[in-house]
Parts: sequence; structure tokens; C-alpha cells
Amino acid sequence: MAVTDFEAEIDLGPIATGTLRGGITGVAIKEDDGTGNFLEDKIIRTDRDWRIEVNWQLVGTMLTSPFFTIPGNWVVTAYLEGWGQATEEKELAGDNSPIPVVPPTTVVPGAPGVDPEWHYVETISIPNASTPAVGPYKVVITITYQDQNGNPGPMAGFLEAEMLQIYKPM
Repeated sequence: MAVTDFEAEIDLGPIATGTLRGGITGVAIKEDDGTGNFLEDKIIRTDRDWRIEVNWQLVGTMLTSPFFTIPGNWVVTAYLEGWGQATEEKELAGDNSPIPVVPPTTVVPGAPGVDPEWHYVETISIPNASTPAVGPYKVVITITYQDQNGNPGPMAGFLEAEMLQIYKPM
């Protein structure tokens, strides 16, 4: 899969040079079915917990460099923008954000001519008490790099995900 949400040419002088690309590869909105199992759904009840699962990855030759270290963190955030009568806007941080710039649990080593890949999954949990007002919402996911002082850096990925509907059951 070609990941091109963000891309950087990294030049560490005589130590190492290479590429680093990254991007969001999938988003799933899931609601608790009432038994603790989370099933994909875009129609969310106000009385149930739900979550947004974000799959993303880094790809590039810099991932194999023994000198590859970038001090800082990745921050995964979901933004909900209400439409119509649902005028509320909400910012939701990932459960593990900020995420240090280190290899994840899933690493695909590069083969000759193929860049290595680091795959991440970040979950944004929304307890029913934090669910916004009823109505339709547009979901936007961002992944941003922040330096060790929390300042935004030169890499970020964005995805306008699907709409969802929040309703109060009878």
C-alpha cells in the first residue's frame, strides 16, 4: 500500500540519510453491543460505550537505520464536527497518545527493493457519559508529530472518515 499522508527526506549528514513516509491505513467506528463486544457501527447509542480504531503506519528506509531516532511523540486525535442540530464539536485523544517514536509491536522488515514498515493501531475510547449530543457528526482523524517539548513538527497525516449518527434509544 502506498502511504503518502506525510513524507520526509531525512539527512543526518555522514551518519545516515533516507526516506520516511507515513499515513492512516484504516479507521473503524465500533460500538459496544451491550455485552462488552465492540462491533463496527456508524449509528451510536447514547447509552453505550464506543470507540474509534485507527490503523496507521510508517514506511521508509530510515526505519532500518541504527541511527534512526526522532525525539518526540506521535499524537492520534479524532475530531467530531456536528451537523444540523448537532452543533457540538469534540476533540478525542487516543488512549495511548502521545506515542513515542519507537517501533510498534508489528514490524515488517524490508526485503531487497522493498521498504520496511512499522504498523500501529491506536484506539480512541469514548465512554457513553462523554458521548456528544444526538445528531450526525463528521469524523476527522489526525496523526501529528510533536517534538520533545510538545511543539508541532514537520510530519502530520489527516483523514476525513465516515459520518456517524448519535441517537438516544427509546
